Amino acid sequence: SPGELVDYAFNLLRNLVVNVRGNTIQPLTTGELDNKTFLVLGFYRNQLLHHFLHDGLVAIALNSFASAATTTALLAEVDFLRRLLVREFVTHPSPTPMHKFKEALQRLVDKKHVVCTRGDDGGDCVYSISGTGAGNITFLCHMFWPFVESYWVAAATLYSLVPDRSIELQQLRRRMSWVAEEMFTERKSPFFESCSMESLTNATTLFASWRVTTLKSNTSKVDAILGAGARKDVVELAPPYNEPDGLALSRLVDRIGRLRCRAVIRRESPVK
Repeated sequence: SPGELVDYAFNLLRNLVVNVRGNTIQPLTTGELDNKTFLVLGFYRNQLLHHFLHDGLVAIALNSFASAATTTALLAEVDFLRRLLVREFVTHPSPTPMHKFKEALQRLVDKKHVVCTRGDDGGDCVYSISGTGAGNITFLCHMFWPFVESYWVAAATLYSLVPDRSIELQQLRRRMSWVAEEMFTERKSPFFESCSMESLTNATTLFASWRVTTLKSNTSKVDAILGAGARKDVVELAPPYNEPDGLALSRLVDRIGRLRCRAVIRRESPVK
């Protein structure tokens, strides 16, 4: 039965989770083992993420709106999130990548986690989180928020390169990791998994492909000819992200920031 499976899972994780207040399970966080606990639990979670990918990204996108969202606005947010995390998840190539997300949105409506409200003219849907669906939306969001947090930290760290500074790629990634850890330690970020070097590395690769940054080799011509020294990639901001006012970079950071972890509350629109 489902209950027996859950009990069996908790028994396997008995060194990582603890039962508090009778029926509430939370990570076992005691001193030096805190980070290890989060990483091990994240490892087990990551084996299941592909089953929830489409529903999860739709949930995060919908939750990023202050109230409700039109179909066009919601799918635009989902598409941005899909492109942001394209290096994190392997999906089947498709000429219509948004099709699965549209199916996921309808699935959430069918399960009554999301409400579709139409005006008197029967026009386009306006989507909102239902009163009974907030718990399930929270569950879906928490699966993928750590990845969003990593990319937001990576983007925010690029402020250190404004307007025309450069830094070795590996040093930049270490700086991103340090920023992520500091934010977690100072309770400005809720996810230790956002410190993952794998996601931060993927973020630097993505930003280069988006032409937010450029990569240049600082290996001298003599060293290159003689094969002396290791190749060192240097990162710089690309136009217009390297403008002194930082506006273009701020727009990117804010765009990702809208998708970060925030409380999921009932936002069901009243039916007219």
